[in-house]
Amino acid sequence: SLNPTLATLTASLVNVAGDAALVLGPLAMGIAGAAWATVGCQVAAALVLLRTLRRKGMLELRQLPSADELRRFFAFGAFIVVLFVKQLVYNQAILLASILGTAAGAAHQCLFSIFRLCCTLGDVTGATAQSFLPRYYVTDEASGRVTFDAASARGTIKRIVGMTALVALCNTAITFSVPLLRPGLFTADAEVTRLLRRAAPIAAAGLLLHPPVVGMEGCLLATKDVRWLVRHYVVTGGIAVAATQLLLKVGALRSALSLDGIWLYLAAFQATRAISFVGRLAGVGKSPPKR
Repeated sequence: SLNPTLATLTASLVNVAGDAALVLGPLAMGIAGAAWATVGCQVAAALVLLRTLRRKGMLELRQLPSADELRRFFAFGAFIVVLFVKQLVYNQAILLASILGTAAGAAHQCLFSIFRLCCTLGDVTGATAQSFLPRYYVTDEASGRVTFDAASARGTIKRIVGMTALVALCNTAITFSVPLLRPGLFTADAEVTRLLRRAAPIAAAGLLLHPPVVGMEGCLLATKDVRWLVRHYVVTGGIAVAATQLLLKVGALRSALSLDGIWLYLAAFQATRAISFVGRLAGVGKSPPKR
């Protein structure tokens, strides 16, 4: 369908026009103008998609959702928790970078832009898992019960995790080489460039793990190992917030904080997920996860 493309194009045009009017124009609102332009582009995209849904008869604004509709909506709760905790962890890193000064904050933003670009490439592996694994669900003709044939899916899971290696190498090469070889794409400031180059190898190490992690996460979602996944992310998110608060409030820890440390924190987040997911998927086909 062209509608998602139209929504993205509309959002981009509104964002550009908003930046021109609110940041570069006579209002000159600075970062506040850029923020309002971003809000405007999101609202514009949402309106385009809502209009499409209404034209197709899939949206009735004058009627409150029923209990059954709400139940079906919150069936996606596990996926929402996964997205929320990941965003929470990345936002904690941005919060920590904001207290390091202008140069460190700018370097973090440059590196984070590359990181998010490469994460988009890595996220394809998770979508692949969720596309190929549902075919291993089997319906018992007698009872009508739906179960996941973990033993048959084991080979596909291995191939999905294995193919993430190529994506991981591409992401690592981009994150490692761009800041080191072409820092001028982001900044001409010598201090920002120095910090960017120093933290780039750590970010590249984290991105080496990201595609396999997302691929394994997709496998867990596809096999409906939902309860374990939610518990894992709730614990991970709690630890991330607690660690951030310690770094902000304990003077000795705050004084030792650096941009390298922040990217080590993000790399540790990837490593923790990798170890946990490998352990969980190792049992697929041997003892199916409890549902």
